[in-house]
Amino acid sequence: MNIFVEDIKQDVIIGIDLYSFEVKAAQPFFGVKNVPLLPTLHVIHFQQTENGLRYGYWFETDQNAYMQFQYDATKELFVPKYQIDDQSRNDAYNRFQKTQHLMIAYPSVDEEDRWHELTKHVRWSAVKHSTASGGYFAYVDSVMTTTEENNLLSKVLANRCESSKREIVVPDTEAVLNYTPIVFKSTEAIRPQYKMEDFLDKSWYLGHVILPRYHHNSFYALLGEFQWAFLNAMLFANYGSSLQWHSILELVCFSSTIAPEHVRAFDEVVAHQLTVIPAPYCETLLNEQVWSKCMLRSFQAIALPHTTRELEKTIPDVLADIPDSEERDYAPGTRFSGAHPGVNLNEHTIGSDSDDDGPVVVERICYTPL
Repeated sequence: MNIFVEDIKQDVIIGIDLYSFEVKAAQPFFGVKNVPLLPTLHVIHFQQTENGLRYGYWFETDQNAYMQFQYDATKELFVPKYQIDDQSRNDAYNRFQKTQHLMIAYPSVDEEDRWHELTKHVRWSAVKHSTASGGYFAYVDSVMTTTEENNLLSKVLANRCESSKREIVVPDTEAVLNYTPIVFKSTEAIRPQYKMEDFLDKSWYLGHVILPRYHHNSFYALLGEFQWAFLNAMLFANYGSSLQWHSILELVCFSSTIAPEHVRAFDEVVAHQLTVIPAPYCETLLNEQVWSKCMLRSFQAIALPHTTRELEKTIPDVLADIPDSEERDYAPGTRFSGAHPGVNLNEHTIGSDSDDDGPVVVERICYTPL
């Protein structure tokens, strides 16, 4: 498949999947050619200034279609056009014959088949649902929020402004990422009669709420969202996607009753993700506290050998022993059915509005080309 890019009037970094390159203004350049048909899911992304918005479009390949991106000065974005009718295909074919020598070829050598491994559980239908996209493209950028972030912000603003009698409404016209809502302290996650057990072990929440309600009882569908959230966090520095990635990581690691084949698949997915994170991203993309908890305290910690090996290469500090003075929730492989001396449920009130759950204001995001 071939992708045309037009009207490059300023320097821009263009990326396709894991690869990126800089194109100078007025440089003869007409796009990307030979985008593989398998895997079918790909993403093209743009960044027009060093610290500017990073945005892009997810799509599925089609051997009978051509894509065209043209700069829209009003929107200050490259916007897509999908050419699939016979006349457009003929025009695009003739154009390709004339300009292919000025197009960048999609890298043909990927010995580890990285893009396939990073997207093999992601389904295009789920991507379109998560972005409310009805067409051929699913738009994502670095500042898009998630549905949960918007809901939380609305709740916090309402509580803080109640005394002033003013109504503050969070705009709902902006595009959002509709990820699976994962709220560990909610009444959906913790049953009243099993507060301690559900607080320590997320198995009921995963098996009776998250999978049947949002993923048709498919663990691999959840794994697909896990992969897609990771890529949106890494490629676009999207904060909400990073939160979702960590939430699913914690949900799986702290569930004790997951089928062994699902744990093995999860281990392989996480390990592949860790191999492609650029070193400068580790400090901002990975929450070391969550990773330490998952890799040293959770039920699945000892069942993730590939992940452990990759962590030893990228951020070995998360695998260091937990100081005795630091509170432990529980040790790997332990099952609980009653009070646990290390946890005070009064400090973890279900549905509480503590500042820990408040919105985070990001003052600056720095991008590093992949």
